[in-house]
Amino acid sequence: MAEPNARNPETQTDRRSPPGMPRWVKVTSIAIGILLLVFLILQLSGIAGQHGPGRHMSLDGYSSGAATTWAVAPATVE
Repeated sequence: MAEPNARNPETQTDRRSPPGMPRWVKVTSIAIGILLLVFLILQLSGIAGQHGPGRHMSLDGYSSGAATTWAVAPATVE
């Protein structure tokens, strides 16, 4: 039996690998990974500040009224 030889195409076996991931999938995955990493670092370091539903609530559990102040305050035109 003849050994596979690069010079003899008749003895080569067809060992093609399946196609790899498209470039756009790789780039998108890397970009999402970087964004998640930055988000995680900002959240854990405290640089991003306090976020969440508790940020807009007062200590007694009701709204602080900051949003209603703007809606109720009359506009003065001089």
